[in-house]
Amino acid sequence: MMGKMHSLMMGAALAVASVTTPVHAQMRHRSPDPAGMAAVQRFQLDTTFLHRAEAVTRAARALKHPPHIDARKAHTLDALAAELDADAGTHAILAHHHLSAKRYLAGSFALANAAMAAAMQAQLGDRMPAEARAHINARNVAFYKAHKAEVDHLLHLNMQAARQQAAASGQ
Repeated sequence: MMGKMHSLMMGAALAVASVTTPVHAQMRHRSPDPAGMAAVQRFQLDTTFLHRAEAVTRAARALKHPPHIDARKAHTLDALAAELDADAGTHAILAHHHLSAKRYLAGSFALANAAMAAAMQAQLGDRMPAEARAHINARNVAFYKAHKAEVDHLLHLNMQAARQQAAASGQ
């Protein structure tokens, strides 16, 4: 049951990410690989990552170059990172802001997980199943809550970019 609950939480976080960040727009029904899931679970959100992710979003918007991946070709965190790195413009934006593609993706997924976990905690409180609580990175949830307005603004900007990208590609 615990493994199933963890998979459901990760899948739900991916669903959140798929509609909130352009990078994940094509990942609606994908689950990360076990190593990728572990990397996301271990990722510790901090203001440095948040500010760099915001800077990447602003730069990508200004250059009209949102990060884009083809999830049909990339099924693991490493493959997704390689896909981002293969795009010279995306690689340059990430490098300029001192982020590797893998760190950017892991942090983006960790941010989506934290937002999802905070929402689940708010809705379910003490009724949240123990197996679900066991897979929540409490430090990341605390970070999300402390920076909610800033994170929500970033997610809003990324959602706008995802919608524009979907409209431009006819999805």
